Amino acid sequence: MTKMKTSMTLLVLAMAAGTVAGSAFLASVAISSLSGSSVLALLAWTGGLMNATQTTMYALAAHVYPTAIRATGVGTAVAFGRIGGVVSPYAGAWALESGGPSRYFALLTATMAVVFVTLAAVRNHIPRARVVHRDPSMAAGPARR
Repeated sequence: MTKMKTSMTLLVLAMAAGTVAGSAFLASVAISSLSGSSVLALLAWTGGLMNATQTTMYALAAHVYPTAIRATGVGTAVAFGRIGGVVSPYAGAWALESGGPSRYFALLTATMAVVFVTLAAVRNHIPRARVVHRDPSMAAGPARR
């Protein structure tokens, strides 16, 4: 695994890990045995972290690709996201029909585990913001002659 460079990287990995944990828990228990509020809380936790991971990956994609191909790289990342948006209803329907909620959440767990591993393998992370201290004497701009 590469060296973690930013707190943003750790945050994205934590969100992906939280999604994996939430969906793995939902896959391993009988949902009917849980209270309605517990199921709702777990679904909100898992869905919220999954959405946060997805949206943060777009920001990460902008920093992964070199400037010369950045637009193509981010566009390709967005295209894969759109393909996932088309394929996921079919995969979800298959999982629910063939194994019920436990298979559905197992599929989510496996998918997000792949996302976690690939995010951990990314080499170019979002760089830290640099603080630039301005010289107060230069606040009005350079002196004119």
